[in-house]
Amino acid sequence: MNGGLAESASDSAPRSEPGWGASDLLAAFLGGRDYPCPCCGYNLRDLTSDCCPECGDVLVLRVGSAHPRLAWFVTGLVGISVGFGFNLVLFAWAIVSHFSAGYPGFDQPEMIWIVVATPMLCALVVAWVLGRRWVTPRPAAARWSLALLAWALGLGGSFAFFGIAM
Repeated sequence: MNGGLAESASDSAPRSEPGWGASDLLAAFLGGRDYPCPCCGYNLRDLTSDCCPECGDVLVLRVGSAHPRLAWFVTGLVGISVGFGFNLVLFAWAIVSHFSAGYPGFDQPEMIWIVVATPMLCALVVAWVLGRRWVTPRPAAARWSLALLAWALGLGGSFAFFGIAM
């Protein structure tokens, strides 16, 4: 017994009995058990309602996976981050070389690409992180396709720079 929500709820409140609502299951789980509020950390021991008395957050009892399958998410995040990191280094180099004496910096097409691609890849990183909850319920093939697309966009941004610079 690891004290997980699913085990404890089924141990203390059988679901087959009539009259067990969501707040009853929550109260049965928290009865005699120290458990912090996920929002403020307040000890919810022996709570009888479905709201935290400290912060007022509505609480729900749910089953969660002990091992979330996030390999697709991490793979895609790394792919976009590789391109963003490369372009960010080029962006910093362009600024330093532009303002340093004796070095003319980039020609016009390279500078435009870096100024456009760096914020776009930054926006993709943010969209990838914020969109995880939207993508997670999709089929595995769709998630992995998006992860490969993320790598293509990340590397494509870097390779496009070399295509323009040559």
